[in-house]
Amino acid sequence: MTFLTVFLLILNITAYVFTNYIIHFYDGIRHNLQKLNPENIEEIFQHQGRIILQLDITLKLQMLCIIIYITNAFLFYIFDKSIMSKSKKLFINNLFMNVILNILLIEVMILTRHFWPHYLEMFIPFISLSVGYMVAFTLIGSTTNSQLFGDFNKYFGYIIYTFALFTGMMSPYQLSHPHLLQLDVTKKVLEARKLLGLELDFLYVTNMYVHWQLSESRHGFPHAANIDHIGRGWWDKVERTNVLNFPYSREDLCNKLQHSEIHVIFTELNSFSFECMNQIPQKYKQENFNNVYIFSKVY
Repeated sequence: MTFLTVFLLILNITAYVFTNYIIHFYDGIRHNLQKLNPENIEEIFQHQGRIILQLDITLKLQMLCIIIYITNAFLFYIFDKSIMSKSKKLFINNLFMNVILNILLIEVMILTRHFWPHYLEMFIPFISLSVGYMVAFTLIGSTTNSQLFGDFNKYFGYIIYTFALFTGMMSPYQLSHPHLLQLDVTKKVLEARKLLGLELDFLYVTNMYVHWQLSESRHGFPHAANIDHIGRGWWDKVERTNVLNFPYSREDLCNKLQHSEIHVIFTELNSFSFECMNQIPQKYKQENFNNVYIFSKVY
């Protein structure tokens, strides 16, 4: 674990060192150590539940299979430990220390800070590791000796693992990103502007996926989720950093949007940025395309 921590630190800091932006790294750490999202534990649990319910059905089935199998192995350890060999005890201890404990520690960290949907990615290495334990646990045949579950357990591991593997193979054919429509609209707008010889720089205020796919800068504006939080007033009391020139209040954010030199600004109806941009019709013309609101700079 120490080696992994050092490796991740080196991996994250290297880019800042070579680009001579090490002060930005320190400033970012200091900024993120603050309480940015005023969510309590109950709200975080509810947020996590909503995100999990939105996952593809195959991913839900995989998670269910893994939970069932780990629970089975853990119960086996508790109730049948008298008949387990030292190697099997060591195996189950590793299952707890390397998978269950790490997952619990990540969850505790999230509950004491805040939760964003992409934080679920932190669980992926341990979920993958648990799949490896599932295979190993099945191959060594530990469950076949369990007196708790009877003969059913003889094939239990094979059934669960095979099902999880099958659903995992099918996942790439089922998954689609929820922001594909916004990406398509953005591409069409930019293609039309290109034909007219107009500038192609843009900001999609409420969406990060489009920027990632089209390799477009945020032009000094924060992450889309941070913009939503600023619009809600969550950052009003956050201590400002030295070099990160972010807007920290609704007024600062709106002022930055209205005085930007970006030629096309995309946003969503009823968002804070939509209300802000509607205040300057003399500078930006508003259009609506598939419920994506486009503000184009007036020449």
